[in-house]
Amino acid sequence: MVKGKKGQMEILWLFGILAVVLVLGFIFSLVIAFAHNISSVVTPVAEDLGMIDDINASAIGQSTFGTLDTIIGLLPMLVGFAYLMFLIGSIVLVLSYRTTANPLFIGLFFALMVLLILTAILCSNAYQDLYEGTDDIALELQSQTMLSFLILRSPFIFGIVGFICGIFLFSGKQNEVYQSGGYSEY
Repeated sequence: MVKGKKGQMEILWLFGILAVVLVLGFIFSLVIAFAHNISSVVTPVAEDLGMIDDINASAIGQSTFGTLDTIIGLLPMLVGFAYLMFLIGSIVLVLSYRTTANPLFIGLFFALMVLLILTAILCSNAYQDLYEGTDDIALELQSQTMLSFLILRSPFIFGIVGFICGIFLFSGKQNEVYQSGGYSEY
């Protein structure tokens, strides 16, 4: 009997983190597209206000809305990079546990992996419907190359991440820890 063992929750943490990354990436991509669309309409108007009494409203519009438009234009690449880092971080999280999951949990792992891939398929299909449109939002989504690539191919990416994490979770560390094969009482 192992004393002080807290349970094997890393499987649930892994799927929780991957599901949150998937949903946040989808939501942030759409929010950035809307914000960039609004910013591209508001910025030229704010920069062409001219003089109002003794205040140069065009300079103020350039320094505020122009800078904000530049930041919003860079957000898709930053969110895409963060999305990729969270995917890599989930693999590192599994490696950092330095434990071997009980083989009885492989069924739970497989079921959660299928559920996560089905969720990724739903998000990917919804994103693709918006991505292939002809409106302004579709044009904004098409300009988000890295983030769009990751979201459109998320079922495949999550399948690879799940496969790698499954190998590390169920391959076994018992030989390194216990100097013997299989599961022991120690």
